[in-house]
Amino acid sequence: MGRVETLFVLARAHAAMKFPWLAKVEVRFCRQADATHKKKWRHFAHTNHDVYTVCFAKASEEDLTDEEILGITAHELGHIVGTRLRYPEHARLNPPHWKKPVEEEAQRIAREVLGFTNLRLNHRQLQELSI
Repeated sequence: MGRVETLFVLARAHAAMKFPWLAKVEVRFCRQADATHKKKWRHFAHTNHDVYTVCFAKASEEDLTDEEILGITAHELGHIVGTRLRYPEHARLNPPHWKKPVEEEAQRIAREVLGFTNLRLNHRQLQELSI
C-alpha cells in the first residue's frame, strides 16, 4: 500500500497506546472511497462500512502530503472510537455522514482523547497532523 499504509500504522500505534484494541484497525483502499472522492474532492477516507477498517481512496497516495495522511487517519480513528464508545453524535441511529456535529466530535476525540493535539485543518481544508 505504500505511504498510506506506512503512515497509517504510525498513527494507529500512537492511538493504540490509549486504546489497545485500536491495534486491530486495518487500512485498505476501496472502490466506495474512490467513488466518494470522485464526487467530492476532499473526501479521501471513511470508516465503519467495514468494522475496524479505515478505507482510503487510491488518489490518497498521490494527492495527499504525509501530514494530510496522518491527519485524516487520526480523524478516522476518532470516528472508530466515537462509534465503539458510543459518544453522543456517533451513538445516534444512522448518524448523517459528513454532518458537522459528527465530524467535529471525531476531530475532538482525535485531539483530546487519542492525543493528536496538533490535529488541524490546513489551507486545503483537509485534516493535517505534524509529527
